[in-house]
Amino acid sequence: WEHFEYMFSGPKFLEAFNNTIKISAIKLVVLFPMPLILALLINEVRATGYRRLVQTLTYMPHFVSWVILGGLFKSFLSPETGALNQLLESIGFEKVAFMYEPSYFIPILLFAETLKTTGWNSIIYLASIMAIDSSMYEAAEIDGCGHFRRIWSITIPSIMPVVSVQLVLAIANIMNAGFGSIYNLYSPATESVAEIIDTLAYKTFLNSGKWELSTAMGLFKTSINVVLMIIGNVLTKKMTGYSMYSFDN
Repeated sequence: WEHFEYMFSGPKFLEAFNNTIKISAIKLVVLFPMPLILALLINEVRATGYRRLVQTLTYMPHFVSWVILGGLFKSFLSPETGALNQLLESIGFEKVAFMYEPSYFIPILLFAETLKTTGWNSIIYLASIMAIDSSMYEAAEIDGCGHFRRIWSITIPSIMPVVSVQLVLAIANIMNAGFGSIYNLYSPATESVAEIIDTLAYKTFLNSGKWELSTAMGLFKTSINVVLMIIGNVLTKKMTGYSMYSFDN
């Protein structure tokens, strides 16, 4: 219990907790719909070759390590040699230290997460869409329904159970703001907005060697995730009629 007391009294814990909630909430709102939208768009592509090309290009970033991807972003956005700053300077603008400005950290993080995860996360939605009975689309087309009407009236309702499960899992992971992405895009200058519980626990262990304190942070985070999973399950059941577990009945 003394480790929990020390954790809560730590000067950086409250800031890390607030940053974790803030970043996770923004990622939930911005990133959660992206794979679904991409899957719906890919499903509407009829040219097989182009469709496979789009799928391949969107899946590939998933297999790139965050260490490599973070390094690419730091190189591209470098204030001295970065391609973006070179372009800005060539058209008359001043160079910007993107990776060292706290106001740019979250937009950069969201862009990097979108690039790496959207394509891969769309696979489960594409698989669900493929399982929809094609006769439903044929009947809707005969009735004069256009693409958007078919998506709204057939595709989305048919995959709603999968969307509900994904939403419950996303809510249950709110305390997992993403150690890999944040740590590899992190800099001391952006600590005020980038420090989360995971990075704080990691640095605490490196500095003190006290795995007990790091474990207390992880247990605290996991406990909140369990509560959020239950709440998310109940909310999705009320909103969509589907739930991941049946304990809310």
